[in-house]
Amino acid sequence: MEDLPDEASSKCKDLHAYLKQRSAEVGDCVVWTGTVRKDNGYGQGQIKGVTINAHLLAYMAYHNMQLPRLNSNGKRLNVFHVKCTNPICIKNDHLASMTDKEYGELKKKQGLTNKGEKNSSCIITEEIANQIILAKVPKSHPMHKKSQVIADEFNTTIHVVNNILAGKSWKHLKRSEMDVENQTQTIENEEKEESSNDEEDEDGDNDNSNNTIKKRKTCYPKAHNNRKITEQQAKDIIASKKHKHDPEYKSQQRRADEFGVTIDTIGPIDQNLSWKYLDRPTLIVFPKPAFVWDEEKLAIAWERVQKQCVYNKTNNIHTNSPCLEWKGKLQKGRPYIKVFEKKQAAYIFACEYKMKSLKPEGLETRHSCDNRICCELGHLSFGTSLENAQDSIKHRSSKGFKTTDEQVQEIRRLYTETKLTQKEIAEEMGIGRGRVHSIVNYKSWKNSSHSNVDENEAHEDNSIIVEEEEL
Repeated sequence: MEDLPDEASSKCKDLHAYLKQRSAEVGDCVVWTGTVRKDNGYGQGQIKGVTINAHLLAYMAYHNMQLPRLNSNGKRLNVFHVKCTNPICIKNDHLASMTDKEYGELKKKQGLTNKGEKNSSCIITEEIANQIILAKVPKSHPMHKKSQVIADEFNTTIHVVNNILAGKSWKHLKRSEMDVENQTQTIENEEKEESSNDEEDEDGDNDNSNNTIKKRKTCYPKAHNNRKITEQQAKDIIASKKHKHDPEYKSQQRRADEFGVTIDTIGPIDQNLSWKYLDRPTLIVFPKPAFVWDEEKLAIAWERVQKQCVYNKTNNIHTNSPCLEWKGKLQKGRPYIKVFEKKQAAYIFACEYKMKSLKPEGLETRHSCDNRICCELGHLSFGTSLENAQDSIKHRSSKGFKTTDEQVQEIRRLYTETKLTQKEIAEEMGIGRGRVHSIVNYKSWKNSSHSNVDENEAHEDNSIIVEEEEL
């Protein structure tokens, strides 16, 4: 390999030494002797545990550990072999960065493009390509075959056949027996042929039977294989189309079954891609019907709630029965679930299923077990906010009843007799700082039976403490 300049960085020198140990000069190339990929034949090396193609490593060693990204026009750059076709060559002079388009043009100038079977995208042999060229004759010839028939004979696709016949692929093959321009026009005419012609009317009028309707290429490629339908059947199909919110609406598959055709026939007619000359009435737009909760939908919601709940192994102390606890995600400590575009607490869905009706306005869901993530039907019921508050008092879970008279007396004693701050008292008692503040200032628990300090005296003490702190 070529030596690096003296001003090269230490990383580049280390990488250069790594490549030099794993390469050898063969002719005009410097060949990689390490691991080689089986799919494309490129050499593979490693840098910091990452596997990279060997020719990219060589480019990085001579370009300050940098790989090309974009050119001035914003086009992506890649590293290519420009002076050889050896994928394991890592010689610096043989590598250059350019766009894919520039590389393709360079290969054409050098005459190194992969034609025919050498091309990686080739799926047929040159012999088959020649047979496809010879198999296509003018449309007026009695041996004329359509492109699809030829594709089936040679077990390939119609796109391959059309590209060969139009001169877009296998360009190097001789086409002396056919005119490419005429053949291209023939292919375009075949693609524009109508999938089906009109049959004769009942009165014997044959004028409409020869009429054809030009149709553009659509997403219904199999429509031309459907059986022919009469004009009256097409009119009936058009008339059967209804708005999706119409009570008489039927799906395309159901309409196809009624008329004895396939959905590939119904689709183009509905989209005005076939039978275009027929009049199409304006559809009456129906508003989206209001969603109505019934027992069946409530049962579905209850099933979804049950899937994310598990029974507790121990009985609840208030109900003497286990809770069906929510195991999914919580929002603000409560279980929420979305069913039929409606999002609410899971225990509300459970209570609605139990009561066979939606939650009345103004009522709340009561938990007899005092467990807000419980969805057990026997523990739930609807009630007023007052009843819910009474349940909280009964279960000692209301915020106003988290402290007892003894705790209030202890808080006030600690605040007056010790040097503990309100924050330290709150941490020691396991309650909030705001609750301690309201207790020591007699904003709550004013009528405590164990209070030994008069409210006025407490305020005087607080003012004295504030004055001492200011001094």
